[in-house]
Amino acid sequence: MNLCTNYFSLKTDKNGVALLSLNRSEKRNALNEVFINELIHLLEEINNSTSIHVLMLAAKGDTFCSGVDLFDMHASSQLTQEKNQEKTQQLATLMKTLYQLKKPSIVLVNGPAFGAGVGLIACCDIAIATSNRSIYFCFSEINFHLTPAIISPYIIAAIGQRRAQYYFLSARCFNTEEAQQFSLIHDIVPKNKLHDYAYQIAEQLIEHDPKAVHEIKQLIRQHHPIEDSLVTDCAKRLAERRVSVQAQQALGAFTTNRSLKKVDAHKALIQQLRQQGISNEAVLNIMTKLSRTLFVPKEQQPYAYANKPLAIGHNQTISQPYIVALMTQVLLNKHDKIKKVLEIGTGSGYQAAILGYLADEVYTIERIFKLHQAAKKCFNQLKLHNIYSQYSDGKLGWAEHAPYDGIIVTAAAKELPQTLIEQLAPYGRLVIPLETDHNHQELYLIEKTAEDIQSTKIIDVRFVPLLPDVD
Repeated sequence: MNLCTNYFSLKTDKNGVALLSLNRSEKRNALNEVFINELIHLLEEINNSTSIHVLMLAAKGDTFCSGVDLFDMHASSQLTQEKNQEKTQQLATLMKTLYQLKKPSIVLVNGPAFGAGVGLIACCDIAIATSNRSIYFCFSEINFHLTPAIISPYIIAAIGQRRAQYYFLSARCFNTEEAQQFSLIHDIVPKNKLHDYAYQIAEQLIEHDPKAVHEIKQLIRQHHPIEDSLVTDCAKRLAERRVSVQAQQALGAFTTNRSLKKVDAHKALIQQLRQQGISNEAVLNIMTKLSRTLFVPKEQQPYAYANKPLAIGHNQTISQPYIVALMTQVLLNKHDKIKKVLEIGTGSGYQAAILGYLADEVYTIERIFKLHQAAKKCFNQLKLHNIYSQYSDGKLGWAEHAPYDGIIVTAAAKELPQTLIEQLAPYGRLVIPLETDHNHQELYLIEKTAEDIQSTKIIDVRFVPLLPDVD
C-alpha cells in the first residue's frame, strides 16, 4: 500500500513494514479536522490490511507534531455544541484507534512534540527519538486555558499519574533524556540512524506470530483498560473547555496575533516584577522596552511574557524574567549603569541584551555554537554593538578583557570558579547560582573587597548546570 496526500505519505516495503509520515510540515504537522479524519482512515486501512505487519509513524519537517491546530480550535466558538463535541470525539477516536491497533506500532520522533503530538507518541507501542538536543516535549494546553483531556488516559498510562500531574499543571518542557526516564521514549539514537534503527526493530517484530503479537497487546491493554466511557467523557470535557470565554480569548490572541494582547501581557509582567521586589527603574525600563519574543523559538512566543523559563532547544532555557531582573538588579547595586560586564552562558541572548543597554561593554560566552550564532543575530538586529560574543568554555572566563566590574553566570556551578574571581575587578560583583546539595541550588552575590571575598545568599533557584568545554 503506497499513497501520498496533502497531509500524509504512506510507503509499504516488501516485508510488510508501512512507513506513515505526517506531511504538514509548513504548519509543524498540526492536527486539523481534515488531518485527523484522514489519519483515522489510514490507520483503519492499515489495521485491516493483510499485507502490512508493522506500522512506523514518522513526520516530515523539523517538528514531529505541534498538537491540535489552534486556528481550528479557535473556530470552535462558531460551531453548535453538537458539532463541537463531534470534532473532539474525532480526536479521541484517532488516539484510541492508534492505541488499539492490532499491528505493532513504532513511532520515530525527529523533532519537538506538543499536546496531542505527545499523545500520538504515547499511543504507539515503541517510541524512538533522535539525540537532537533541540527536541523537547510539552503539554502546553494550560497556557491556553485548555486541558489535555483527550490524551490524558494514554499519557498517564505511559508516564504515570504523578508525573502527568506535574507536567500537565506546570506546562514545563522536558527533553528526550527526561522522556526516556519517564518511559515515554524507549530508545535514543543519532538522527542519521533513526530510520535504520526503527527498521531493525520492525524486522524483529515481523518474525513473530501476528496473532501472538496481537494477544500480547490485548493482554497489556487489559491490565490498563481505557474504557469507551472514559474516552467519551474526555472528549466532552475538551469540547466544553474549548468554547469557554477564557480559552477563546487566549486562542484568539494567538491566532490573530493582536499586538494589544502582547502589550497587555508585557505590562502585566512588568507590574508583576514590581510586586516581586524589582525596584531598579533602569532595569524595569529596559525590560519594558525590550521584546522577549525576539529571544524565544516561534512555538514558545505565545508564552514570551509569562513569568517563567522557556525551552530554547539544546537542553537549555531562557531564564524566568524575574530571575533575569533580580540578577541584573543585584549586579547594578542600586546604580543605573555599569562599565564592563562578563556574562557566562549567553543562551538566548536575552540577559546579555538587557545588560547591553545598561553597560558600556558586555562580553558574553556561549559553549553551544548554534545558540552563540542565534544570539549574535539578535544583538545585530537590536544594533547592540557594545556586546562582544565568544564561542568557548565559559568556565575559563575571558581574560583578555579582564578585569570586569560585574560578572553574571547563568548556569549553576558546583563550586565557585576561581578563574572568574581572578577576572573580577576590585570591588566588583559576581552573581552566580551554586549547587549546594544534590538538586538544590542557591543564587549568590560574591563581592571582591580589598581584603577578601564576601558571599551573600539571595534566593533558592533552578538553573541548567555549568558545563566545561564546547558543544
